[in-house]
Amino acid sequence: MANKNTINKRIIDIMKENWLSPLFFAAGIDVLKQKIELLSDSDICKLFGGLMSPDFVRKELERIQAILQSEHQKKITQINDKMKVEEIEIGKEYHLTGDIENGYMNGKPYVSHEEVTRAIIRITETRIICECGRKFLINENLTITVPAYRK
Repeated sequence: MANKNTINKRIIDIMKENWLSPLFFAAGIDVLKQKIELLSDSDICKLFGGLMSPDFVRKELERIQAILQSEHQKKITQINDKMKVEEIEIGKEYHLTGDIENGYMNGKPYVSHEEVTRAIIRITETRIICECGRKFLINENLTITVPAYRK
């Protein structure tokens, strides 16, 4: 195994030099957590060379993900606790959390919960449409916030 301080230093240096590195790191943690959830305990032991128990690996990933999510939430600024759809300015970016219709399952619309920061291109009576094509349903699950970088 490589020297821990050397690996830590290289990771910190990479995080400082490229603005995309933290995003890649957070995405990597998400992917690793998803992979770990699919593995058996013995496969997790093999993956980490038997150096860590599967429970420890799962708990650490949960802890790291919770820290990353709380940091992410700090970067989101909420207006008047809950911003109204009428306050959205078309063409500007907003952080949206809510339900989207994501295709069909058994002949019925399949609704999933999503969270994105995107520019809004259109608003209908029932949906907010993002530049990426996602159509958020206007319902009680929808929250709209202004990203901190737009303050």
